[in-house]
Formats: sequence, structure tokens, C-alpha cells
Amino acid sequence: MPNPFNRAALTAPRADLLALLAGALLPLAFAPLSLFPLAVLSPALLFLLWLDVTPRRALWRGLLFGLGQFGVGVSWVYVAIHDFGHSGVPLAVLLSALFVGVLALFPMLLGYLSARFLRGPDGLRLALLFPAGWTLIEWCRGWVLTGLPWLNLGYSQIDAPLRGFAPITGVYGVTLAVALSAGLLAALLYAGRRARFITLAGLALLWIAGALLTRIDWTEASGPPLRGSGVARDVRKDEPYAAYDEMAFDVPIGASGDTYDRYLVRMEEFRQSLRIIRQATEGIPEGPIVGKVPRLIKPPAGETYHAIESPKGELGYFIVSDGKSTNPYRFRVRPPSFCNLQGLRRLVKGHLVADVVALIGSLDVVLGEVDR
Repeated sequence: MPNPFNRAALTAPRADLLALLAGALLPLAFAPLSLFPLAVLSPALLFLLWLDVTPRRALWRGLLFGLGQFGVGVSWVYVAIHDFGHSGVPLAVLLSALFVGVLALFPMLLGYLSARFLRGPDGLRLALLFPAGWTLIEWCRGWVLTGLPWLNLGYSQIDAPLRGFAPITGVYGVTLAVALSAGLLAALLYAGRRARFITLAGLALLWIAGALLTRIDWTEASGPPLRGSGVARDVRKDEPYAAYDEMAFDVPIGASGDTYDRYLVRMEEFRQSLRIIRQATEGIPEGPIVGKVPRLIKPPAGETYHAIESPKGELGYFIVSDGKSTNPYRFRVRPPSFCNLQGLRRLVKGHLVADVVALIGSLDVVLGEVDR
């Protein structure tokens, strides 16, 4: 089937303009508007515009799409330079335009590579090759710009079913799911009756799987937020380490699980910490107070997980060693702030926006730890 966007319905300049418009609409899929279906429709339109064109035309349309996408989506750069950096309007406009132009190079590169190398049946290119290329180019943008995640397709799905893939695959997995949805949607124009049924089934399966995954609680609270809800979980008591099994202290818990209970738990933990300090200082044995340990340790081959009770909750470290190096083969941190923050969606229901400040404060999260 001929491509209706490039052969009959549209002239090349109009198709180019459509690519610019599609890019400009994509930022509307993100907060605060959160029109997440646009994250599927916008790339789907671009994929169609990349069919049956020369690499030069695909490059041009990718550039136009990127200019529209980042030109609309990174207005905060101008605000930061002009309003907070106190720069003049010409300089702020120039720097913002340069920033947008650099970011637009990535979809431009994808357009050229797609037309030059990603050859094959149109259905295959739309359903698999273009989505895979989109995901790869987003990863490259994050790597080249040291992790800049702005307008990554996956972040548009925070309130959509596809967010269910995030705990398993991360944001780039969600990006791939969105891009696959866009490709499958575009491929419907080229599918016969049987292929159309398979394409629709694949699209439905993808979204149903994402929706089902959102029903799984992948993390659980710990520390004062958990104890404030009446659960007496404390690593120092349940899995003692250091000298905590020799210390006498109580684990304070709340009854209502509200902000005030979390506050009361923390106040009582101050008192319990003083009890522990007094016992520890009274029981310090005679002798050296600084142990001699090697600066580098080569652990035996295997894996281990160890957690401590930090002021914010359970702080755990998972380490895999190959037994050959002082550097871990794999290393992951289980930060309490990230896990405790997951409950905020439920905590804010029925409250005013002004209450969110107190709710976040009662969870005591550190966003730098969450980002890690």
C-alpha cells in the first residue's frame, strides 16, 4: 500500500510542516497537561512521514520534528537564563535556540539512519525498527548529555497504563513500549485483514500488560513512615547488626498513620537514640578505639545483601563479586527515600495542595537519593 502521507495526499513541503507540527504537539503529552496519547500519536505520524523518502528528506523531517519538540518543550531554558540569570533577551534567545538546535540533532540523525539503513517491509520498519531506533537515540542523548532526561518519551506515561513497565525496565523500557505502540498504530495503515488483527492484538497486549503491572506494589515503606502506621519493623531489632542486640530500646509506632503520627514517632526515636548512646558509651571496652582494616578488600565470589536502619528507613546494599577484583561485579543501593516516596500518590488523595508540603516533610525524602 502506498504511503498516503508522501505520495498522494501531501506534497513534500506540507509533509515537512506536518513533521514540525507533530514535534510541537509532543510536549503536551507531559506534565502539566499530561495528554499522554499524544506521546503515541506524534511519533506514529513521524514514522509515517519517514517512509518512501530519501535519507536527506528524512533527515530534514527529523530536524523539523526535533525543533518543534524541543522548541516548545524547553521554554524553561529561556526562563532560567533570562529571568533567573538576569541576561538580556537577545542572549537568552540565542542560547535557548542553540540548546534546542543541539537537541534536535538527535531525531534528525535518527531520520537519516532510518531511511539509509533501516530497510525492509514497511510494516516491519514501522512496528519494530523505527521504535527500536527511537529508544536507542534517546539513550544516546542521555549518554552524550550526561543523563539529560528532558522529554524522554517514557516520562509522558506517569499517569498512563504503560508506566507499569517502569519498575522492571526503567524509563527506556517505557519509552520502547510507547514507541512500539506508535509503530504498531502506524502499521495498521499497511496491514491486511489478518495482519491488522495481529497488530491490534499486539497493541492491546502491550497496554493490558502495562495496566496489570501497575497493580503490583514493587516497593514497601520502611523506617518512621512505616512505623507511623503501626508496623513495628526495625532492622536493628529484626536483623541485629553491630552491637544493637546488646542494646535495650523500644520501637515506637503510631496508630493512625497520619502526618502527626509520623512526627510523634520521630520525636520518640530521639529519646530512644539517647538511650542507645548512653548504653554504648557506658559499655565501651578498654583498648584501641580505631581498628586496623585494609584500605581495599577483595571479597570472595558470590552475592550478598545487607541493610541498616538509617534515620529515614532501611538502607540496603546489594553486592555481587566475581572474587577477582576489589571492584564489585554488580552494585545496587536500596535507598529508603525512593521507596517511601512511592506512597505519596495514595497519601495525597482527599487532601489540599497545601497539605502536600507537610506530607512530603513527614516522609523526609531526599530527592538526590531518589534520583540515584
